[in-house]
Amino acid sequence: EGSIDPDNVTVQKGMNVNCVIDPADDYYISVIRLYSVDDQGQETMLDTLDSWEVKSADPYYIPINNIDKNYRYEVEFERKYRIDLKVINGRVGSSGETSEATYKVMPGGTQDLKYSGFDGYELRNIDVDGSQVDIDGHGFGYSFMNVQSDHEVTVTYERRYHIETSVTNGSITDDQTIWAGDDSNIEYAPDPGYHLKSVTVDGTEQDITLYPDDYLFREQQFQHRYR
Repeated sequence: EGSIDPDNVTVQKGMNVNCVIDPADDYYISVIRLYSVDDQGQETMLDTLDSWEVKSADPYYIPINNIDKNYRYEVEFERKYRIDLKVINGRVGSSGETSEATYKVMPGGTQDLKYSGFDGYELRNIDVDGSQVDIDGHGFGYSFMNVQSDHEVTVTYERRYHIETSVTNGSITDDQTIWAGDDSNIEYAPDPGYHLKSVTVDGTEQDITLYPDDYLFREQQFQHRYR
């Protein structure tokens, strides 16, 4: 996919022609072959261009100077690989306004992805092609080296909430920090010779007959104080 200009032209002997090879947005120039053609139609290959300079050009120019014979050139275009990035509760880059981006990379190329979370959100997971990867070392970006296929990356940021616990004359689950939407079960028990007198959550006393030894926070969306 792409264009060649001119694709067929007749010029006088001694003239110069500048050929422009322009790949479409999703494609790159894989190879250019240049032939000379004699009066009997026999072709002789003069050059094959498949360097990184050619592949990365957009467009690529071929000057044919002081023309004294017939020439033919052929071009092969190939599709670039796609890397789709989606950021949940965040943005592409450090100060961007979009949460999605598509990158087009040539085979063997390298692509760095940058992302950041909204204020108050922390990086929870990175999903690459359907599999979660370790977020250590990828707090602000993820890189692909020697790209040989399409990829999909989803980066998720979430809020984290703190549950503060305290107990008098007994034991209780330690303070917890959990992700938004997760459950947290707080367990407690009296010391020998004591019994449960009260359970207070965020300043509101609870019915101890309903919560005799534990209290479950479901799908957390804010901070809590439990005693």
